[in-house]
Amino acid sequence: MSPAHHCKSTLDYIIAKYMGFADNLLKIYVPFHMGRHWYLMIVDMWDENLIYLDSLKSSDERQARIDQMLVVARLLDVLLSDMSAYEYKTTVPKCISKFRIHEPHISQQAADSVDDPIRFVGIEVNDSTRMTIAVDLVMGDHNPISKEVQEKAVKFWDRNMICSYKKGAGPRKRTCSPLGPLSP
Repeated sequence: MSPAHHCKSTLDYIIAKYMGFADNLLKIYVPFHMGRHWYLMIVDMWDENLIYLDSLKSSDERQARIDQMLVVARLLDVLLSDMSAYEYKTTVPKCISKFRIHEPHISQQAADSVDDPIRFVGIEVNDSTRMTIAVDLVMGDHNPISKEVQEKAVKFWDRNMICSYKKGAGPRKRTCSPLGPLSP
């Protein structure tokens, strides 16, 4: 779909089906794939920047990548120029294609390495990160058995840790117990 050749009914469908009101829109994240390489554009509506995040910057490809960003920015201009996208009819639409292009310094991957989308968000994947993700998945409101898991974890702690401490026992050796915190 090209901004120059858009179909009004298609744009109406996209706005109605996938977009809330744009008045309070702060950022739009747009991943790109070009020549077996991923990069990311963040449209910062507050600071009026098009942020270009690329973990494998190439002087040969830079302009083509920025050109692609501008094509999408012009398409966003078309989508957001429709006043039905706004809750308040006094809102003045911003011209995203006129935003400044900002290229923050981010670490670069080796030229012969495989793309790693995690690099964009600056997460180092280690045991601590894995544990944080696991805890978020288990404890999150989206998990229907979150309360049950928490109750079993407390019982496990009480049974295996606090009782040993109260009896004056020294620290327990770490063992692989067949009864984990989720066991009945």
